[in-house]
Amino acid sequence: PLADGLNNSLPDCGEVYVIFGRSISDWEALRVDTDSSIDIDIAGEVGKKPDLLFSGQDDMDLFGCSLAAGDINNDEIDDLLVGACYSDGLDNASEDAGEVYIFFGRDNPAWQLLIENEMIQPINADLVIYGADTGDYLGSAIASTSNHTQNGDVNGDGRIDFLLGARGADGVDNRKTDVGEAFLFLGRPDIEWEKLSRNISVQSADIRFVGV
Repeated sequence: PLADGLNNSLPDCGEVYVIFGRSISDWEALRVDTDSSIDIDIAGEVGKKPDLLFSGQDDMDLFGCSLAAGDINNDEIDDLLVGACYSDGLDNASEDAGEVYIFFGRDNPAWQLLIENEMIQPINADLVIYGADTGDYLGSAIASTSNHTQNGDVNGDGRIDFLLGARGADGVDNRKTDVGEAFLFLGRPDIEWEKLSRNISVQSADIRFVGV
């Protein structure tokens, strides 16, 4: 989360790297020789670069401070959830409110279409969930699960759900400083996510949990 983006131009904006799964033979093909390790190098100088590189949007966003993957839109492809817990909310109007970016899973050619200057930017996220207030730090934790199990289906409808933490949130009516809150979003098909629009307030969560 402390990486500096494209050409190190955005201090502490944060970056996320994705390495696709592959067959054993494809992994082995990445070895320089049979006695060497398989090296992944962000710069691509001494090993293979990650398959996807994501960058944070602004200085000090800490994009990547939390991560999860799960099939939240029920299309049998895992989606990527990325916390940027020091982001400043919609239009950068709420300092450190925090944001969570959701990139729906897709095949490799479709991912490639999102790459600009070697990186995928937050503007390409399918959904953005914004913290409610200054200093909430939404995205300080994310919980979801892969579509290969049903452990992340908290309401038994066969869809993967996800939980977002906001460690600095202040409880009901902001009456308890930094008590913390968590927000549960139930999984749903694409068409239902689209009804919520791309930019979502965390207050749209299906269930809100408040610290005591």
